[in-house]
Amino acid sequence: MQTIVVGGGYAGLRAVQLLAGQNLPVILVEPRREHILRPRLVAAAAGRTALKEVSVPLARVLPTGVRHLQATALGFDPETAAVETDYEMLQGDRLVIAVGSEANLSASGAPRYTLPLYSLEDLQQALSHWARLEDALQRERCDLSLLRWVIVGGGITGVELAAELVHLARRWRNRYGGLAEAIQIHLIQRGSRLLPDWPVQASDWVTRWLKRHRVIVQTATAVRRVRADGVVLEGPAGPEELATQTVFWTGGSRPVRLEEEPADLRDKSQFLRVDPYLRLVDYPRTYAIGDSVLPFNPQLNRTLPPCGQLAVRSAEVAAANIVAESRGEALTAFVPTIERIALSLGAFDGLAVVDGQVLTGTAGWTVAQAADLFYFNAIQNPLLARMAPELFSGTGLPSERQ
Repeated sequence: MQTIVVGGGYAGLRAVQLLAGQNLPVILVEPRREHILRPRLVAAAAGRTALKEVSVPLARVLPTGVRHLQATALGFDPETAAVETDYEMLQGDRLVIAVGSEANLSASGAPRYTLPLYSLEDLQQALSHWARLEDALQRERCDLSLLRWVIVGGGITGVELAAELVHLARRWRNRYGGLAEAIQIHLIQRGSRLLPDWPVQASDWVTRWLKRHRVIVQTATAVRRVRADGVVLEGPAGPEELATQTVFWTGGSRPVRLEEEPADLRDKSQFLRVDPYLRLVDYPRTYAIGDSVLPFNPQLNRTLPPCGQLAVRSAEVAAANIVAESRGEALTAFVPTIERIALSLGAFDGLAVVDGQVLTGTAGWTVAQAADLFYFNAIQNPLLARMAPELFSGTGLPSERQ
């Protein structure tokens, strides 16, 4: 039973490795040569992580026998499990859609004037921006708009980025003094609190941490417009304008949609509609996993925010079901749960929730580092994932979608 997997992110790569591990033929459609470790983009964007540590060559992590078609998927036929790419047409017995998510640059001017952090190209753009700003600082040609850094979005990525910029600002103050002392970091959150899907205790703790480190946290505040020289906000006190030339956009994402996919496959939020086994509704030969679907827990009767660990877990369930189909066995329903989740606040500081318990400081940082290191090593040595599957899919990989 040949399976075509479209997308080589967390979900797609995990599905490929599991299917190939069961000796099923697999084709991966992914235009990139590398697997991006998206959570590391944040530290790299602030200069704390080297560029080479942000991705892993797919050739290193794909099992022997997997065909990697380095092409862009244009569309698919869910009924026949066929995929059209910009290189060739593919036909499989089963199809897995794992194309992930992209930045939802919803405010006027955001696509042109903000810095998202979703790809290596985004990272290169951010690093070039810092290089220009640092050059201006060295030449003492900075005005306040260059020294005010704005982050839109108070989910995991936004909070981690704010913390990384705290450390970057500290390094620049120590290095340059003078004008660098005027650096301001603003974190803008549309909702009433940071980390809205986390326990209130965790949200309150991280808010205090950021404020203690001179971050200006503005909740219940929407971004109405982004310009080359600033942002227009709407908060509890009314409209406000901030002069800035640095706006990072971490304020939400949306599922990627292929150019020529069939109509009526998605819900009103643009997620692919799936049955309990992660097959597209009315199309049992095609599965959807990762950020392409909105996880629903029937026991809790609510959806859960798409994130890295749920992407991996959905891939595990879909792969197990394809293997079961090949053997004529019963399928397994996907019941998403988030038992552990963590974020890093830079050097030996972090926040984690493990089995309902909030861990802060060094303990939280340790959980975040363990999750990152385990995933990094497990994708290169699947034996680790088989030895401790609950760690692989339940380590609290940082969210792909805020």
